[in-house]
Amino acid sequence: MATHQVIAGIDEVGYGSLAGPVAVAACILDPEKPIEGIKDSKAFSSHTKRASVAQTIRENAAAYSISFRPNTLIDEIGIVGALQEAIRECVANLAVKPDRILIDGTPFKTSLDLSEEYIVKGDATVPCISAASILAKVARDEFMMQLAHKHPEYACYDFAQNKGYGTLAHRTAIKTNGLCPIHRRCYCTNLI
Repeated sequence: MATHQVIAGIDEVGYGSLAGPVAVAACILDPEKPIEGIKDSKAFSSHTKRASVAQTIRENAAAYSISFRPNTLIDEIGIVGALQEAIRECVANLAVKPDRILIDGTPFKTSLDLSEEYIVKGDATVPCISAASILAKVARDEFMMQLAHKHPEYACYDFAQNKGYGTLAHRTAIKTNGLCPIHRRCYCTNLI
């Protein structure tokens, strides 16, 4: 049986968001540099704590990569196609090349010539996937907060707070104001 020396964890953030990009991160942890506080990105009590752990991961991981795919591409080719592209880019951009990838969630074809395994709830149970989850969430959340700051005309959607997810207030704002350029039209057709 072959052993795998270099394993990358992969996770996405923003799959179900009504607006903004989807973010994918790949992370290879360095066994010589253990990192405290790695857990599922959704388990943190605040963005500040999550961002602090993300910084530690960036400083100590053997390699990491983050890729975004915009809402316009999601509308064009679908969320799975966008995720496939982002995963391939993440793996290609890793400074250390893995020979095995562990991906959070349910299987879909990545078209990578690597040993891959899908692990449901892997972001809560597999450290390298948890690290990828943290990196992707912090990067996407910060993108959405910067977007809200840069575009005050989108204030009614409250992207800085909801990060594009379909909160009741966000859905109400869509019904009242229609869609803005960063909404995923394919996700919002029943709201307008």
